[in-house]
Amino acid sequence: MSSATITELPGRDAAREVIAAPIRAHLAVKNISGSDLARRIGLTQPQISRRLSGRLPFTSDDLNAIAAELDLTVVELIQMPKPSITGGGTRLVGVGTTIHRLVGRTGLEPVTDGL
Repeated sequence: MSSATITELPGRDAAREVIAAPIRAHLAVKNISGSDLARRIGLTQPQISRRLSGRLPFTSDDLNAIAAELDLTVVELIQMPKPSITGGGTRLVGVGTTIHRLVGRTGLEPVTDGL
């Protein structure tokens, strides 16, 4: 009798990250935490955390629920949001698979452009 080993296919984690990264970015843009999203779509915090980190895949039901909650289509959900910055707004910048939020001027800083 032999035992079988289940092995992850190469690239599966990368494929999960391709889906998870834009979802994390959309959450950041809308200032929604993973815990809040989990509560809104009926998942537990650990379940959404595993999906947002790429450790577990999102189901089609997950993607539909998240898209509806964020007022996006599923296609928009899995695409990185377009950066926008106005006045004291914020902008998302991707570095590798990490999303950074850049904060714009609030009007109190001295203008140093062109010096």
